[in-house]
Amino acid sequence: MPYAEHGKIEDVRAAIAVQVSTNDRARLVSSELHRGVKRYICSLNGCKASSKTTNDIGDDLIAKFAKEEIYYVVIEEEKQNALIRAKEKVSNAKKDTDITKTKKRENWLKNYCINYNEFIDECLRLSIS
Repeated sequence: MPYAEHGKIEDVRAAIAVQVSTNDRARLVSSELHRGVKRYICSLNGCKASSKTTNDIGDDLIAKFAKEEIYYVVIEEEKQNALIRAKEKVSNAKKDTDITKTKKRENWLKNYCINYNEFIDECLRLSIS
C-alpha cells in the first residue's frame, strides 16, 4: 500500500494479507508480508462466514506477530471478544509460562488489533503521507 512497481519495495508503506478463517493458517499469509513496512493481517474471524475466532490462533504465532509488529484487523465485535477472552486466560493461567504467553496475547491484542474502520483510517493516512 500504495501500489508499487515490481522491485520497488522502497515505495511500499504497508503490506496487507487477507485470510478468511484465521487460525494457524495465518502463518501462511504472514510469510508474504515484507519487512520494513507496516504489516496487516485482515481476518474474518468472528464473522458468520468464518468458523474460527481469534482464540484459534496459537500463542506461539501470536508471539511472532507481536515481535514483528503485525497488525490484526477484525470486526469490532471480535476485537472486543478477543480482548475479553485474553484477559480471562491471563487470570485463569496457573503456570508462569502460561501467564507469560497469555499476557503476550493480551498485549498484542491491545496494541495491534484494530477494527476495519480503524484499518481504513490507517490506509488513508498511509496513502496521503
